[in-house]
Amino acid sequence: MSELEMIPLTRVPRELSKLVRDKASVPTYRRIYNAVIDGAIPAVQLHNGRYQVRDLQPILRHFGLKKV
Repeated sequence: MSELEMIPLTRVPRELSKLVRDKASVPTYRRIYNAVIDGAIPAVQLHNGRYQVRDLQPILRHFGLKKV
């Protein structure tokens, strides 16, 4: 995945699980979505109302996840 590729919010949990050792610690889509809505995680809302993120690092930091 390139640095500039946008990641649909629905795909974020799967992408995170590729990066962390403890798969059980990966937050659900709903928890990630709520963090986006609360403004804790930067995301872009598309014209269709769906959210995408550019970078997983803010999500890793927000949820206290460590990369493998």
